[in-house]
Amino acid sequence: ARRFATLDRLSEGRAIAGIGQGDFRDEFETANVPIKRRGRGFEEFVKAMRAVWGPDPVSFTGYFYNIPESRIGPKPVQPGGIPMLLGAFAPASLERAARIADGIMPAAGRSTTIEKLSQTINSFRDMVRRAGRNPEEIRWILRVHNPLTEQKATESRTLLGGMPQQAAEDFPRLKELGIDHVFYDMNHPAQVPIDTQLVLLRRLVRLIKA
Repeated sequence: ARRFATLDRLSEGRAIAGIGQGDFRDEFETANVPIKRRGRGFEEFVKAMRAVWGPDPVSFTGYFYNIPESRIGPKPVQPGGIPMLLGAFAPASLERAARIADGIMPAAGRSTTIEKLSQTINSFRDMVRRAGRNPEEIRWILRVHNPLTEQKATESRTLLGGMPQQAAEDFPRLKELGIDHVFYDMNHPAQVPIDTQLVLLRRLVRLIKA
């Protein structure tokens, strides 16, 4: 929580926390944490983080986490704390995100289409309504696993993939769906050199801003 708050101050209130409950069993085993507690533990973790970002003195009492009355700084610049967006895919984690998250981070992979993405968003908005919250207040960040390329993609072009000129054509549709941010995950198996990816990404940014 303190590291995120520090980042929020350094970025003048632009930090966004992208978090998830974890999915790899071996990581839980290494930490000697039962994987079955990840849902409850994660939900309490989010509440504890928000408590730390609140006014001093901070205190929190939970099943997994306890914070005695303390003064904890720095505090985030953003009122109410840093937005927390969850990576959620399974039904239980989506339901949890609908109750406690400020938004979610769907992923765009090789099989993702605008139509599938629209279905995901509309389904999650229904979950948010059932949780008694306003879906218009939910933020969306799309994580893209499809690489930009120097060559024009074929008819089977992936969403936000291909040449920058092709990827730019997808952004108006994303805006209609209510997606706030897009970020390209450069850790993908396409083996496009990082320097090349950065050049193409800058070209895409210029096209979007034009």
